[in-house]
Amino acid sequence: LIATLLAPALTANAALITWNGNGDGVSWSDGSNWVGGSGPSNNDTFSISNTTVDYDVSGLTLGVRSTLNNATLNLTASHLINIPAGNTTNPLQMLNNSFINVTGGTHTIAGRINYDNGGSAAHSGGINIVGSTAVLNSGQLINWSPTLSFEFDALGVGTINYGSYAGIAAASL
Repeated sequence: LIATLLAPALTANAALITWNGNGDGVSWSDGSNWVGGSGPSNNDTFSISNTTVDYDVSGLTLGVRSTLNNATLNLTASHLINIPAGNTTNPLQMLNNSFINVTGGTHTIAGRINYDNGGSAAHSGGINIVGSTAVLNSGQLINWSPTLSFEFDALGVGTINYGSYAGIAAASL
């Protein structure tokens, strides 16, 4: 009963945590890289722009409606990311030249991943799978761009599992 009463309060306190890169400039775990001096905790959403970030923490369940804008998020086997399913208006946003690089491990972005390059063919972005143990699970991929790519480092190696795909143009594999 107590857990049921506290659950709405915990969700309501989730925050948007913004990357500033003032620490080592690359490590998710370095609190100085985040506005306010600490990185996202459970259920928080994140906003990362104009940089490359190494996701080097474990055990977080991040909030939906997080954003990568002209940014790269590197995921490895030793630090798994989990972003639960949200409704269709709360996806992980990948804007402009944004990439997710998956090197080993099984990572889950259970809801929707929206990729939008602002309508410009000059912008690229995508999901890169490196190695035979790399897996990205996603509920739905939505591509608003003609330039989203999925790249694998070798034929038949790595996996992207998704419930559905929709877009204005076919993605390149």
